[in-house]
Amino acid sequence: MKYMNILLAGLFLLTAAAQAKYDPNHFAPDNAAHWYRKAFELYEEPKDIDLGDYIHGEVELSPEIRFFVEKQQPTIDLLKKAAAAKHCDWQFDPYENGRYSSPPYLTDVKDIAVFLLAEIRHKEDMQQDINIREHFRLVLQLASHLDSTSAINHLVSTAIRSMTYETIHEYLNRHPDLPLEKLYQAKALLQDKSIQPVITYKDVVTQDIENTRRILTDYKTHFYSDHFLTKGLGIPAEQLSDSFYQRNLAFYIDYMKKYQQFLDFPYPKASQEIIASGQELNAQARLYFKEYQEQLREKIEKYESELVDEIIQMDEGDYEFKQLELKLLSEVNVEHLEKCDFLYTALLGGPKSVTSLSIYTRNRTQRNALEAGISLLIRYRKKGKLPENLPPSLPKDLFSEKPFLIIKKDNGFKLKCQGENLSRHEFHEYEFVLPTD
Repeated sequence: MKYMNILLAGLFLLTAAAQAKYDPNHFAPDNAAHWYRKAFELYEEPKDIDLGDYIHGEVELSPEIRFFVEKQQPTIDLLKKAAAAKHCDWQFDPYENGRYSSPPYLTDVKDIAVFLLAEIRHKEDMQQDINIREHFRLVLQLASHLDSTSAINHLVSTAIRSMTYETIHEYLNRHPDLPLEKLYQAKALLQDKSIQPVITYKDVVTQDIENTRRILTDYKTHFYSDHFLTKGLGIPAEQLSDSFYQRNLAFYIDYMKKYQQFLDFPYPKASQEIIASGQELNAQARLYFKEYQEQLREKIEKYESELVDEIIQMDEGDYEFKQLELKLLSEVNVEHLEKCDFLYTALLGGPKSVTSLSIYTRNRTQRNALEAGISLLIRYRKKGKLPENLPPSLPKDLFSEKPFLIIKKDNGFKLKCQGENLSRHEFHEYEFVLPTD
């Protein structure tokens, strides 16, 4: 949950810019985005209430939380209409004017997802009946409607799925004696193809290759158009960046295509290939940036020299102005050369690392572990015992492409991944509580 808040706080300004360009007249009632927009407008953010803490049981149900959740029933009615709509089109171009943009209402989507999970927890605390398939489906449908080949969309959609799976898992462990019917509801939800991810991580990377090509082609103009060296001192942007970007573009796109091919492999091999190629890309890119820094230093030093010669021949008024200009130029020189890592980060950012692949793989593995665990709970209810090894028909650990290991405990069991999450150096485990009977 904290990860989601940090991620989306950083995207807030981009979201605001995208909203300003949004035209609600493009929406129609058979478009889920039409109903989501109305829900976002109606929803009131809670004040002095952390719904995330409430979802995970870190705070108890208070009168304030109860009043807030019950007040939002009209919002839930709109979200149900959105879930029933035929399609969802946000009318959004993720690539505008040579730059990435954030989709409309990105922070609102996150807030609504958290609220829906809090509303389920509220029903639980009020001892109301919870249809696991029906209630949690609204959140997963929202994630599906958000998902696209936009890297930002896909990442947030994946995060919403993860916190939904985690919430279902916690709910089952809090109520190990649930009727068997509830377990079947949960299993049916996880197997519902209409809300399972359609966009794959490879789809996102494929789109990112095209976006990167367009961005790197135009990036020098966007970055330097408002830069002091160009705007204030008149040094043409192309003189600062042409050779660097022309040389780097072909190399970078070639790497991205290689990265794309790695995604056809299972996680263990794909991650190893990505790590090796990433080291190669890193070393090559640093050489390019070092060369770029040297070229830029030469240009600035030449301009400084010309400026000093010009100052010597000026009267007192112009002299003071040019001295200030020279001081600013020196400061920009140092600042710009020290912060070339900004360009380096911008070039290598996006879904191009083993970390991004690991996030996607962990999300799907989390879903698989939940479905496998529920299947074992159902089997235990029927036969009174757990198997020694997982049946091959159950979903697998995608970090290893092998079955989960089952570790039995006094009051339950764990499902452990056989493969390591290489971005976190961790073998994930998922614990389940057995009925008390």
